[in-house]
Amino acid sequence: MNHIKQRYHALVAVKCLETYDLICSALDSMNAMRVDSISAIVEHTFVFTPDIILVDNSILADNDYNTLSYIKGTQKLSRIPIIITSSEISSRRKLLKLPLVGFAPNPLCFKSLNKMVGRYLSSSNTRALPTQSDYIDTLTSLNNKDVLKIELGKLIKQSETFDDPFSLLLIDIDDFMAFNYTYGYHEGDQVIRKVARCTQLSMIGMAGDIYRYSGAQLVALLTESGIEEAELCGDEILNKVERLDIRNTNSSYRKITISVGIVTLSCYKTISEYTLLECANKCLEEAKYLGKNCFYSRFLSPFNKPD
Repeated sequence: MNHIKQRYHALVAVKCLETYDLICSALDSMNAMRVDSISAIVEHTFVFTPDIILVDNSILADNDYNTLSYIKGTQKLSRIPIIITSSEISSRRKLLKLPLVGFAPNPLCFKSLNKMVGRYLSSSNTRALPTQSDYIDTLTSLNNKDVLKIELGKLIKQSETFDDPFSLLLIDIDDFMAFNYTYGYHEGDQVIRKVARCTQLSMIGMAGDIYRYSGAQLVALLTESGIEEAELCGDEILNKVERLDIRNTNSSYRKITISVGIVTLSCYKTISEYTLLECANKCLEEAKYLGKNCFYSRFLSPFNKPD
């Protein structure tokens, strides 16, 4: 009995072609695309949004839980079921806590996998579709990180195709947790709004957008922007925030400051959104190490790859 309709699309991450053929036979008439790494899952998922992802244990590494968790943490992608073809992996217990993640029974066989795929597709389709409000951060009225990841995927593809450079600025409010503890969460919310406004003012006349990324973090995407323009923008945001002169006794500067990690991408092929954000986070950590209230930048190209 067919459990799967032809209109569905599957992303299959597997190295062995025999295993791929077995999985495809269980998918009936689904359209399937094969990739051979976890990072490729991230890249392809943001481009064409499959209905289901099947991952063979042969390509899973110890740190791949973070990548799959990253996919599941995105509003647009959280409803995509992920089936792993073996339960013999160290992160099984952690992965089972993610929504719509399951393990195919061992040994892998056509009938059991076919039923499991059909069941997971039915489960994912009963969930409510996201609305426009799901993509807006209520505190700042900025687009949220779900929109960021979608736009970042588009910019990466555009950069790969046309060699257009773009820059990502990861902005973090220094000593923010301590500020909240001392002055209260209401004051903390006001600080986030003011830093967002400083970022918007600093980007006037520049192509790009701003996103609320996490609690005390914003991301600015500058399209068609090289490293020099990105550094000038980062410096302008730093100065505007410092001139707010918001008291913070927990900071060595005795006021609210920010640190910024800047990454510029140019002519770079096959990089994922996850890797780019991780690189920006490492630049942010360097800025913190240098004493905060500063930026640290990195230019990524085919000759200067991320660590």
